Amino acid sequence: MNTRTPCRALALAIIVAFPLTAFSAEKVSRAEDREEVAVTIYNDSRALVKEVRRIAFERGANSIALRDVSAKMRPETASLRALGGGSLRLIEQNFDFDLLTPQKLLEKYVGRSVTVIKINPATGAETREPAEVLATNGGVVLRYADRIESGVPGPIA
Repeated sequence: MNTRTPCRALALAIIVAFPLTAFSAEKVSRAEDREEVAVTIYNDSRALVKEVRRIAFERGANSIALRDVSAKMRPETASLRALGGGSLRLIEQNFDFDLLTPQKLLEKYVGRSVTVIKINPATGAETREPAEVLATNGGVVLRYADRIESGVPGPIA
């Protein structure tokens, strides 16, 4: 996989042709699970990609995460079928495109505590101070024990 190409995850909730039971733990299928890949290239930067991945289902509902799919995939074109003669019924499909960036990481910490690390440029001394992330839209807002500040003055742990 090209590490410079962003990847998406296609999360599927599937019912195998057995009586419905509680969902099993999410199964993750990655690029190394591919058994076959066929690519047809069309004009206008479009392509049809067919993959065969072997995934073992449990009885009842299964939650499957297909990782390492193209970042340019159009989620409405995704389809799933059983090749071994069994039957599947797709009950939900989610297409998550959430590349990890410092901004996205901070967004996931809104309302949670972080540690802000400051380094004195004159002495090189490091100080650590806990803060709560209040907001990240349009800039970061942090609540310290005695004040509220916007912006991040140093690394966050």
